[in-house]
Amino acid sequence: MGIARTITRNAFYIALSQVTQKLVHVVFVAVAARLLGAQGYGEFLLVSTMVLVTTTFANFGIRPLIVRMMSREKERTEELLSNVLAVRIVLAIGAYGILLAFVHLVSYSAEMRVLTTIAGTAILFHAIRDSLEAVLIAHERMKLLGVISALAAFIATVIGIAILWLGFGLRWLFVTNVAVEAFFVAVMAGLIWRRIARFSPRFEPVVVKALIIGCLPFLLAFLLGFMDTKVDILMLSLLKGPLDADLAIGYYGPAHTILLAVMLLPRSLNQVLIPVVSRKIYVEQAVVRDVVEKATKVVILTVSFPVILLTTLFSQEIVGILFGPQYSPTADALAILGWAYGFYALNLPSHSVLGSTKEMRYFLPVLGGSFLLNVALNFLLIPRYSYLGAAMGSVIVLALGFFCRFYFLNRILDMRLSASRAYVKLFLILFLTLAVGYVVRRHLPWVVAAVVIALVYGALLYAFRAVAPEEWRFVVGLVSTKLGHGAAREATARREGDGGTGAEFAATAAESRVEREAVASAGALEDRCRRG
Repeated sequence: MGIARTITRNAFYIALSQVTQKLVHVVFVAVAARLLGAQGYGEFLLVSTMVLVTTTFANFGIRPLIVRMMSREKERTEELLSNVLAVRIVLAIGAYGILLAFVHLVSYSAEMRVLTTIAGTAILFHAIRDSLEAVLIAHERMKLLGVISALAAFIATVIGIAILWLGFGLRWLFVTNVAVEAFFVAVMAGLIWRRIARFSPRFEPVVVKALIIGCLPFLLAFLLGFMDTKVDILMLSLLKGPLDADLAIGYYGPAHTILLAVMLLPRSLNQVLIPVVSRKIYVEQAVVRDVVEKATKVVILTVSFPVILLTTLFSQEIVGILFGPQYSPTADALAILGWAYGFYALNLPSHSVLGSTKEMRYFLPVLGGSFLLNVALNFLLIPRYSYLGAAMGSVIVLALGFFCRFYFLNRILDMRLSASRAYVKLFLILFLTLAVGYVVRRHLPWVVAAVVIALVYGALLYAFRAVAPEEWRFVVGLVSTKLGHGAAREATARREGDGGTGAEFAATAAESRVEREAVASAGALEDRCRRG
C-alpha cells in the first residue's frame, strides 16, 4: 500500500469518526442552547473553555513529539508512553489546583466556581486520553481511534441531553461528562495494553528530561495557536463590554460550534499527515511539498471558500434553523467568523510540517506575535463591540497567519514564494462568486439562491481551470469509502514510486545510509533518550 493510499485510508477513518462526533455535538449544542438559553449556555461554554485551556498546560505539548518519535521507533512505545503518562498525571493534578485558585481569585460567581471544580476533574482523564490517542496515531490505528472517539461522543451527548431535558442542570451535566470520559479512557488503555504495549506510569530521569526539553517548542507553539482560538472567550468573560459577559459568550459560542463542525477534512488531513511528514521531511522534501500543497488546495476549494460563502450570505438562516430566533444576534458573529475559520482551515495542512520539524523554535516569535496581536485587538475591540469585536480580531489574526504560512514553508521545505501566485486565481474565484451571491441573494428565496451560487462557484472553478485532474483524483480519494479498487491500482501506485506503508518505509530507511543519517540528524532527542 503506497503513501497516498495510506494517507487516504487513515483520513477516511478519522474523518468518518469526526463527522459522527461533530454531528452529535452539533445536536447537543442546538438542544443545550435552547434549553439553557444564551446566558446559561454562556456559563457552560466558559467553564468548558477554562478546563480545555488548563488541560493544554497539563498535556505540555508532548503529543506531536511522541507521535513523531513513536512513528520512527515503534519498539519504544512502552518506554515513551509510560514516562509521558507519569509526567502528565503530575502536571494534570498541578493544573487542576491552579485552575481552582484562578476562579477563586477572579471575580467569578459562586456557581461558576462550583461548576469549574466539578468539570476540572476531567483534566486528568483528558491528559491520559491524549497520550493514548498519540499511540494509536503513531501506530496508524486510525480505525480503532475513530470507533472509540465516536462512541464516546455519542454516549456523552445522549446522556447530556437527557440530563438537561430532565432539568438536572449544569452540575450534573459536568458530572456525567467526567464519568463518560473516565470510562472510555479505561477502555482505550485496556486495548492498547493488550494490542500494542504493556505500559505502566513511571519516571526515568533521562527520558523525562529529554521529553521535557524536546517538547517545549511544541508546547509553546500549541499554546499560542490554541489560545488564539480560546482567548476570545476568556477575555469576553474578563473585559467589560456592552453586553453581560455570559450573554456575550452565549451569542459568540454557537458561531464557533457551527464552524468547528465543518473543520473535519482539514483537521483529519493534518492528523494523518503528521506521521508521514515526520518520516519524509528530511528525506524527501519534494514529496512533502507536493502533499502539503495538494492538501491545502483541496481544503481551500472544499472547505474554506464554501464556509466563507455560506456564512457571509446565509448566516441568519443557518442560525435560525439550528438555534432558533432567540440566537439571532449570533448571525453577525457567524458572518464574521466564517472568514476567520476559512483562513484557519487552509492553514491546517501546513501545521503537519511545523509539528514534524526540529526547527520549530525559530518560528515561535511569529506565533507569539500572533497571540499578542489577538490579545491587543481584544482589548481594543471587546469593550466597544463585545463579541463582534472578538470576531473581528480573529479574522485579522488568522488572515495574517495565512501569509506567515508561506514564510514557514519557505524556511522548512525551501518552497519558493512564487508558489503563492496560484492562490491569487483562487481568491479571484471567491470574490467573483461573492459578488454574484450578493446580487442573487436579493432577488431569490435563500434555498434557490444557494443552489444558484453553488452552480456559479462550480462554473468558475471549471472556467479558471482551478483544479488539475490529479488534484481531482486526490479529492476523490479522500472521500472514497473503498481505498484502492483492486490490486491493479496498487501495483500501478508502486510502479509510480509513491512509497510503501510505514513498516515498509522504516525497513527501507534502515537499509539506506543517507536516509539513516538524515533521520538521525532530525532525531537527536530520540538518540539522547536511547543512550539513557
